[in-house]
Amino acid sequence: MKKSFVVLFGAALLSFGAVVVAAQPVSAATNVTSSVTEKFSQSDDFGVLTAPDYSQQLYTDAKLTKPANRTVPASSRWRYTAVLGVIRGNDPERTYSYRVATNLWLPAEGVRFLTSYQPGTSVWHHDIVQVNNNAGARVYSDLTFKKPTGRVLPKGSRWQFARGVTNRLDELIGYQVGTNEFVLQSDVSIVQRRGVFTAQKGGADIVNGPGTVQRKVAGGSRWRTTSVTFMHNRFYYQIATYLWVDSNLGTWMPQK
Repeated sequence: MKKSFVVLFGAALLSFGAVVVAAQPVSAATNVTSSVTEKFSQSDDFGVLTAPDYSQQLYTDAKLTKPANRTVPASSRWRYTAVLGVIRGNDPERTYSYRVATNLWLPAEGVRFLTSYQPGTSVWHHDIVQVNNNAGARVYSDLTFKKPTGRVLPKGSRWQFARGVTNRLDELIGYQVGTNEFVLQSDVSIVQRRGVFTAQKGGADIVNGPGTVQRKVAGGSRWRTTSVTFMHNRFYYQIATYLWVDSNLGTWMPQK
């Protein structure tokens, strides 16, 4: 096993306990209100969200027509296991509600700090992470972080990782630290090391924080790096203040 990190994804649903609900098949319905057509569609996205900063009513149906005899506390954290989207007229689709327990749906309005754990892509990169969660980093055997292996990496331990795992929103959610072994990004942090980046034969683009290309450096040129970060669905080495280079556009060696 190489690197690791882990997030205690199983402790997300605070009020009802760690409720895990199997994803439902995609469904669709159409409703017409005040001559504006509403098209609803349900997806099996899943993750963790933070409720609004006020107590919120729950409903027993996704369209929020049947109030449940429950509310969620302000700013509480919940797992969600399905999402209902709606398209009104010619407007773009927006999220309407989240399923947070069996037959319990939370209105999307006011929801904060949502993290989806539906897998997106893999971003190949070799580096080191250190466990910073006091409870350690739980190891999972799958990219969806639903199948814990029972192994927990101790706080302070360091592990090599071969790739980063993103969600459907291109947000970094985890790392692969061994064969079929994954840890959550929230349980670890990348160990920052100084090194030297050598641009590939065709050169490499240098970008600023928003990802705008500032210049192109010549192939074979060498640049000292101070840190590495994940942005724009890539790992980047920082070579100057507010300037980064894509790690895939060359080779990197740590300083001894």
